Amino acid sequence: MQFLILAAGKPSLGYAKEGVELYLNRLRPFGKTELKLVRDGSSQDVSKRLLAASEGCLRIAMDERGELWTTRKLVDLAKDWQMHSVRRIAFLIGASDGHTEELRSRCNHILSLSKFTLQHELALVVLLEQLYRCHTILAGTPYHRHWETSPPFTANAGKSLKAAVSNPTRKSFLKTREAVKSKVLPATKKEHSTGSTPFPRKKW
Repeated sequence: MQFLILAAGKPSLGYAKEGVELYLNRLRPFGKTELKLVRDGSSQDVSKRLLAASEGCLRIAMDERGELWTTRKLVDLAKDWQMHSVRRIAFLIGASDGHTEELRSRCNHILSLSKFTLQHELALVVLLEQLYRCHTILAGTPYHRHWETSPPFTANAGKSLKAAVSNPTRKSFLKTREAVKSKVLPATKKEHSTGSTPFPRKKW
């Protein structure tokens, strides 16, 4: 299975050039991702070039009106594509004017990277990072971290304390919670033991 990213025009913004180079280098050891650039132009012209370059591939159009996927869903889909012997998956990033309706209708998926409208060079960097993340998860390398195995907060004190060691935010939360408990719980316990209540009784 190979990921093919087709984008219109060569990145011109500095951060985009650096980001593309960074993630292409990181993806190189996996040997399963290729970036191809098509000539930029109008939405009509670029869409035709993208369709021609992605012939025979499972097509995914990058479009702000598309579905919002999680990283986990991308990984699950990648596993499913492998299982069904899908050889090439093409991600299509259009020009600044977006894709034509014809291109969208001929794609297997329409994918949005965000509810925000992303500049197309930024979208390319974000997509490359997600593909790199997907590969590391499939390979079992320690790059991706997610809350599915380490929830931010939990009712189980033992698990919370263990998780707090590796997360300053959770550690701060637990410290604050213990401080509040030490001030509130003893007084509440004493009041209950004497049969009184911490709240004034209302006279009707």
